[in-house]
Amino acid sequence: MKTYFAAPGKKNTLLLWAFVLIIACNKPFDVPPVNADPDLPVNMTIAALKERYQGYGIFQKIYDDITIAGVVTANDRSGNFYKQIVIQDETGGIPVLLDGNSVYTSYPVGRRVFVRLRGMMLGDYGGTIQLGLDSVRDGGYLNLGRIPVAQFDQFIVKGSFGNTVVPRVVTPAELSTHIKDPLQSMLVQLEDCQFADRDTSKTYADPEKGVSAVNFTIRNCERQSIVLRNSSYASFASLKVPAGSGTLTGIYSIFNATQQLFIRDTGDVRFGRPRCGQEERVPITIAALRQQYKGGDRALGRYIVGGTVISDPGSGNGPDGSIVLQSGNRGLTVYMGDVASYHTGDSVVLHLGDADSLINDHGSLKLKTHVDFEKPLPVATGRIVQPLEKSLQEINAALELPPGDAGNFESVLITISRATAVPGLFSGGHTLADDGGSIELYTQENALFSSAMIPSGAQSWTGYAGRFDAAKRFYIRNTGDVTGFVPAAFFTALFRFPGVSDKTGSEDPSPLPVVSNLIFSPFKAVGVSDHSGAAGRFSFSSWPTGAVNGSDAFNGAVDAGKYYEVMIGPAAGTIMSLFKITFTLRRSGTGVRQVAVRAGADQFRENLPVSVAPGHKNLQVVADNVLQVSDASTADNTGCAVIMGAEFLDLKDPVVIRFYGFNSESPGGTFSIDDVRITGSVR
Repeated sequence: MKTYFAAPGKKNTLLLWAFVLIIACNKPFDVPPVNADPDLPVNMTIAALKERYQGYGIFQKIYDDITIAGVVTANDRSGNFYKQIVIQDETGGIPVLLDGNSVYTSYPVGRRVFVRLRGMMLGDYGGTIQLGLDSVRDGGYLNLGRIPVAQFDQFIVKGSFGNTVVPRVVTPAELSTHIKDPLQSMLVQLEDCQFADRDTSKTYADPEKGVSAVNFTIRNCERQSIVLRNSSYASFASLKVPAGSGTLTGIYSIFNATQQLFIRDTGDVRFGRPRCGQEERVPITIAALRQQYKGGDRALGRYIVGGTVISDPGSGNGPDGSIVLQSGNRGLTVYMGDVASYHTGDSVVLHLGDADSLINDHGSLKLKTHVDFEKPLPVATGRIVQPLEKSLQEINAALELPPGDAGNFESVLITISRATAVPGLFSGGHTLADDGGSIELYTQENALFSSAMIPSGAQSWTGYAGRFDAAKRFYIRNTGDVTGFVPAAFFTALFRFPGVSDKTGSEDPSPLPVVSNLIFSPFKAVGVSDHSGAAGRFSFSSWPTGAVNGSDAFNGAVDAGKYYEVMIGPAAGTIMSLFKITFTLRRSGTGVRQVAVRAGADQFRENLPVSVAPGHKNLQVVADNVLQVSDASTADNTGCAVIMGAEFLDLKDPVVIRFYGFNSESPGGTFSIDDVRITGSVR
């Protein structure tokens, strides 16, 4: 057996190395960095810094010793933010531009950083305020420079990890494009959002990078929208967008007039719920539906609401294309575009969705259905709604409340007892008053009863109330809604002068109009030529002069002894009302330039109100209700009208009307009238 011995030198060397290893193994490890913030005073908030910015494109160098601090809310980890981090404190957020790649390794989301601003620059990109270094030109645009990697630590001091920033829950309506909007560059969250139907088959961006970024319009279930902008260089560019709805989180920014949201990654898009409008419809009362209105147009959810039609669509005195529905003691005006198929007492059930909305229509609440809304057939007919008994004081107080207030009972069937309106035609607005207040009784001009007479004295009125801007209005459905109403027969009496010729003298020999319970006299010419100068119309000369050819300067006046006259009166035991007189006016080349119409009620002292068709090229109404015809006109001018006022309502005695021509260019000039129509009612 062989025995081996180590040489003395080698043995000592081995012992030395063993000793070194033992010492090395017992050396303490380096202490890992502490998750703490540096002792660095912060002397300005992000909001205060941004408030210093003077406006678009006005870049500002910072010379003061200012330190801000914020938690990183976004970085370049996914590639949707390029060479920047976004930081946020309790007051606001701001991007910090960095000229480096993979900066998220040093500045992960949740890390607090401290930014020394001395030597940096405040600028903006399309209105989004940013921090960087000196400005640089990019073509014709001024941009901020980015902080070089070598200077990161000079300006940015790293702080603690794991800080949480809770996104601010907002709606698109709360965001603005103002450069100092406090929500700009902050982490926000939108509720009940979804991509447009046409976009649900698309990817977040263009993975082929044909475009650098892709914009999507995101809408919430109330149809408010915002742009979601995704970089085609983002790691999620090739992923398909979700088809559902839900919450969307991101950094809010603006680019000129565009409101934009940038997500950090697809974890910010949580669209796992059904799309807006695809949920089961929920039954709701009209009262509960009204209370959803808080001001501003409100898109609705999927609801089923029903009620009884209390308006009378056939009478023409309801809002155009609308019905008024009532359920219980609350009502609502519903716009559906075409309501001719509905009648008072129909029971209607509406299936609503997010395309339908509650709107403020001149101060009254209205349910506006969408264009393709399917109008339901009535589920019942002939239902009776008992009106509420209310005073005008109670009605006016209720209409002062906001449209969605539970105490507002507009569009509810109401009876007002012992209220009085000044007699006249229903058409237009009239004061309706009781002992406690007054309201405007309003009837549309195209209502079937607009030309009927309002009964005099205290009556009972049934209808519904609402607002139109500052006016509080009460609408009846038809004349059956007011006691004391006596139906009247409407008439039109037409004088066409078929028997007139240059041989018939000063009185029209034509047959008189025939209207039950009315009497007429023939037209006659007084104080002028002794016969008509034309056949088939009333045309006489010898009118007062005062006009010069080609001039609108006149020096003549009405001669009380020169006129055309006609009389109309009620038969014994009947009452007549006159509404309007229309006629055709004509002059010869030297004939009258002005015409006035008067009545015997005031002994022919004042001119009656007159009007002409809008835009008439030859006729105008000048001072003192005088009709003036242009010098160049020698043909028929239709569209002349005499508006009969309240003094011509409820008449038991005949009325005499006179037509005065004056300011003729010569005594031989003529003044002709034809197609005289007198409209009114008799009862």
